[in-house]
Amino acid sequence: MKKINELLIKVCFSITEFLAEYYGILLLRNFYYVAGVICEIKLNEISYKYYSDLKLKNEWYDKEIDDLFNFLLENMISYIEPQIKENGHKFPKIQNVKGTKYVHKLFCKLKKDDKTVFEKYDNHLKGLVEELEKMGMSKNCMKYWIRMCRRCVYSGAKIKKNDGLDYSIVTCMDESIVINKTNNMINTNDIIFVTFDTNLYNFSKECDVLYSKKFYDNLMFEYR
Repeated sequence: MKKINELLIKVCFSITEFLAEYYGILLLRNFYYVAGVICEIKLNEISYKYYSDLKLKNEWYDKEIDDLFNFLLENMISYIEPQIKENGHKFPKIQNVKGTKYVHKLFCKLKKDDKTVFEKYDNHLKGLVEELEKMGMSKNCMKYWIRMCRRCVYSGAKIKKNDGLDYSIVTCMDESIVINKTNNMINTNDIIFVTFDTNLYNFSKECDVLYSKKFYDNLMFEYR
């Protein structure tokens, strides 16, 4: 639950922060704190209901997460939209979609007037990475949630329950943890992350996290 909470907050905040920066608005820090507390409380309620009722499936959990993401996003947008109008800008009206689909459609609409909006969002993420690196956040964790941010914005991909599990696994794969747990006896260049999970495989390959093309090619050759 903790990792899915991190993902929801980080993705939502990255989008809201970008929009605020894009329209020249200053967000107060207590805004993030309140949103974070609300997210944690609601996720606790969702998790308790899910694990208390054996009839509920992952699809139910995923829908609740999507609804929570939409709830957070709507509140964040309603917070900054009046300020955007006060600054003399028009905020795009998006109808019939919500959550990550809303985010994707919003950026596509912004692109009609600003062809570089996606590039600007990428640059915003790079700036966040620099800040988080100074705070000591693991590189693999950053790569995972940045990939999640980009997937939400670029294609409207939803955040699901299994993303929290995958994020936990990625955290354990961090080089600093491997070095610490093995007393620096293992060369991280010799470690290969092997998975048959599509999402984790794509993440490892796309972000070059303990990925070995040679190993997978040999594995598929043996399989054939």
